[in-house]
Amino acid sequence: MLHVHLHLHEQGAIIRDLEGRECADLAGAQAAAIGAIRDVIAADVRAGVLDLTGSIAICDADDALLAIVSFRDAITVVADA
Repeated sequence: MLHVHLHLHEQGAIIRDLEGRECADLAGAQAAAIGAIRDVIAADVRAGVLDLTGSIAICDADDALLAIVSFRDAITVVADA
């Protein structure tokens, strides 16, 4: 098991994940980050905004950076050409 913190970087602010969570591995942590990003994007869209400039930094228990998942990595955008 891997203990990770998912720190949200959005609109110039950082919301630190102080509790963290257990994931099987880094791929599991990335999947958790994608789920969290999709929740944020869904709330933003309900408010009429689609901002894809944010990211989640995945850090280990010592706060060392393991990976970054951008908002753009979490969704597929389909739009009229």
